[in-house]
Amino acid sequence: MKQVVILFIIFLLPVCLKSQELKSLIAESVQLEKSGLYENALLKYEEILKLYPNNEIAFCKSSELNATIGDFSESTVLRKKYFEKAYSVAKKCILLYPNSAEANYVFGMSMAKLTEVVSVKEKMNFINEIKKYAEKAISINENHKMSLYLLGKWHLEICNLNFTEKAAVNIFFGGLPNASLNVAIANFEKIKNLDPSYIANYVELAKSYYSNHKILYAVEILKSAIKVPIKSANDSIYKIQALKLLNQYNKIK
Repeated sequence: MKQVVILFIIFLLPVCLKSQELKSLIAESVQLEKSGLYENALLKYEEILKLYPNNEIAFCKSSELNATIGDFSESTVLRKKYFEKAYSVAKKCILLYPNSAEANYVFGMSMAKLTEVVSVKEKMNFINEIKKYAEKAISINENHKMSLYLLGKWHLEICNLNFTEKAAVNIFFGGLPNASLNVAIANFEKIKNLDPSYIANYVELAKSYYSNHKILYAVEILKSAIKVPIKSANDSIYKIQALKLLNQYNKIK
């Protein structure tokens, strides 16, 4: 019996150590991201993927961080490079985890990012796919905050397409996809209840109310956004956006 226990410990110990190593690496990555060291956090997740090639968390976070770094890049070439990498990593993840809310969200998000740096024609190829993956993520987890945000932005942006983009959509799809400002508002309001600290959501909610001709609602939302404590570099950016929009909307109301 004693020998069996010893053998069990011998075989189990490496597994436990490996599990502990993974938790430690992920914890380091999370801390780096919280500190705004996005490139360092990305390198850490890429290190995890070398050691654990099928790790879902590392795949999803690598895609998100590539998108975040792309957002902060002033060079169009660099933005496109990071957004393409975000898409490439997310594509690998969705193949491994097709029924994961996070994997579906990240794949949809990465396509949304690509629409910022591609031609109108290429952008049209992603429109329905973004909605499809956001909706699938929500069907898996109805309270998945970032998928609700992605879908809300999809509805808002489709409703606010410019003339050239609307013409392109008509050519590609024979008409505009069904989109609604009310759906966008409902999604953003739900997120506000789920996570009142998410400043980016206040900005998109205010834009949605403004587009829906409810300027007073938009102003109140922006006033709330300004009061939310800053927790990340992204929060600072969105708080500045909220202040600019508040000044703009105050002049109109």
